[in-house]
Amino acid sequence: MKIISFLDQLTTPANLTIKDGIAYWQEKVLLNLFLVITGLGLIAYIPSVALSIREKLWIIAVIDTFLYIFIVFLFFKPNIIFTKGT
Repeated sequence: MKIISFLDQLTTPANLTIKDGIAYWQEKVLLNLFLVITGLGLIAYIPSVALSIREKLWIIAVIDTFLYIFIVFLFFKPNIIFTKGT
């Protein structure tokens, strides 16, 4: 149960509440997608980078690493607002 509550805390928008309506749920869904992409992405990232290095395709390994770090950054950066400001 601690893991589920921790993941729920990670995927709950910090700057919105349920009373904010659709904006809250849009951001919650986006954060849940980042959570899934971060987890499944790691499963794909490790063999991809290993194969790229073995085949000496360094640019692919660097691009994969950069993109994975970028996705993880988006997920763990708590104060990014994904909605358009008015």
